[in-house]
Amino acid sequence: MSEQYRVDPGSVSRSDGAVPSPAEPSAATDPRRRPGLSVLERSLLGLLIAAAVVLRLVQVAEPLDRQFDGFQGAFFAVCAINYERLEGAHPAHTLLPRGAGDGYPVVNLDLDPAAPDTWYLYANHPPTVPWLAWSSLALFAPDGWDQAWREGLPPAGIEAPLRAPFMALNLLGLVALFLALRAAGCRRAAWYATLFYAWTPAALLYAGLVNYENPTVPFVLAGVAAAVCYARGGRAAWLAATFAAFACAGAVTYAALFTAAALALLLPACGWSRAARLTGAAVAGSLAPLALHGARAGALLEQHGESMGTLGSRVRTMVAPLLDGTTPLGTWLGVQAKLLTEEVGIALSLLAAGGLAIGVGRMLRRSHGDGTRDADLSAHLALALVVGGCAMQLAFYRHTRDPQDPFILHLVPGLAAAAGVLIARLSSGATPAARWLVLTAALAVVVEGGLRSAQLHGRWRGAGPELGQSSAAAPLLPAPSRLGPALAELLPAGDVAWYPGALGLGPATSFYAWRTLLPVTPGSYEATQLSQNDLGLEQATTWLAIPTAVPPSAQAAVDELLANLEAALPGSVREPSAANAGWRLWRLRN
Repeated sequence: MSEQYRVDPGSVSRSDGAVPSPAEPSAATDPRRRPGLSVLERSLLGLLIAAAVVLRLVQVAEPLDRQFDGFQGAFFAVCAINYERLEGAHPAHTLLPRGAGDGYPVVNLDLDPAAPDTWYLYANHPPTVPWLAWSSLALFAPDGWDQAWREGLPPAGIEAPLRAPFMALNLLGLVALFLALRAAGCRRAAWYATLFYAWTPAALLYAGLVNYENPTVPFVLAGVAAAVCYARGGRAAWLAATFAAFACAGAVTYAALFTAAALALLLPACGWSRAARLTGAAVAGSLAPLALHGARAGALLEQHGESMGTLGSRVRTMVAPLLDGTTPLGTWLGVQAKLLTEEVGIALSLLAAGGLAIGVGRMLRRSHGDGTRDADLSAHLALALVVGGCAMQLAFYRHTRDPQDPFILHLVPGLAAAAGVLIARLSSGATPAARWLVLTAALAVVVEGGLRSAQLHGRWRGAGPELGQSSAAAPLLPAPSRLGPALAELLPAGDVAWYPGALGLGPATSFYAWRTLLPVTPGSYEATQLSQNDLGLEQATTWLAIPTAVPPSAQAAVDELLANLEAALPGSVREPSAANAGWRLWRLRN
């Protein structure tokens, strides 16, 4: 090897108990001679993954929830159904999987295949996620899943096949994180980080999330693992592996770019030349599919009379709430702190802070006085992952201020890795006090993760109050899987319902009703009507729909909307036109 490595005696030792010489790296620290996983390691990793599978399988077939699992799951389920509805309708625009839009999905629930100008064509990202959702449903969904819409019904029993590939990718992320930290030279950190990652509330509850995070993260982690192998003296083939893994991640969404750029933080560990090559390979891999996506999506949108806008305009849109003062940085940081507390946990966040301090210290130290470098790059790796995840949060300021919680999934592996680095450092001490400290810290992460997961599960996926029951004691609406069918009993297929935006009903309720629902707020009636017209539904009968039991937090906004509508359209909302246990409906326009 061209460079010497200083071996951490706490993480690497020979079978005879001697510590390898810094000038002669052992097989455990040399990526060109690294042995594969031992039988014991494979067995323990298999047990850990099996436990993670069990924790996730219990939720794979649950109904789509009232949070982002329901929002994104319903969104992409409709996209998958529309691939089938548009099959052969416009063959000039067809690219596998079947459908119109050159492979990009069409989101309209009430879709007119003969009116492309009314399609909501979603081209913000490469179409990998809707393709994956469609492929899984086409293979594993119950018969008739793609025909239920003809009866004005949602497809039944699709939740498990819809989530399955995303849950599998979530599990692959655990394996990829383990292998990345092991390649970095610290097996202890790999084990602890993988345990923490598997048990983090966000990673657990979003394991089946049908969105961009679960497909992106494992490829990013695989790319980081390859980059670390190259940084530690590996052959050029690791550069090709880095490029390929980041290209796969870039074919999903933009997030890979931020971690790819953050790999430059490996510079102190491997020198300018290797750091530049591995960072360049990662960035180029991320950009290649995104450039293709930009060209294809831009051309397609132009055919439909739309435009992607310039890169600069899109960036300004994302950071506009920061620049115009709508959401000051302090407010945004408070939102992120709350998100970390609820969906990562205080214990893991504190441990991660300690691990990041180690990473910063090693980066600033650059190299030892004798010219050798660290053989253990786990702290550098954790730092790069966290910096990439934080950059992603900041770059999408407009979305993370809400917050759109799933974005944090890009940050969780780095936090778990940083916590694993700290625990590995502490566990290298031989004193009983150090061992007890490590055990206590690990148990704190696991216990807090379990408690917070249970709490969030109840809030997001609990049944909520019964239809028509007062929600004062439980400030939630009934689950979408109950609200939707109740609305379908009253609202004819093809009609449109407006609902108070303060209720936060998402696509899941619309999906289970198989009716188009649009949010409305006082004074926004014209904007809501324009949105309806854009979907080709200007002739549809329009109703105002309000659940029978409104959560106390939204009651004032609902009352304001009703009063405003009564003033604008006298007599329109005095008495409901139709009602049942779950809903009250007022006819606004025939």
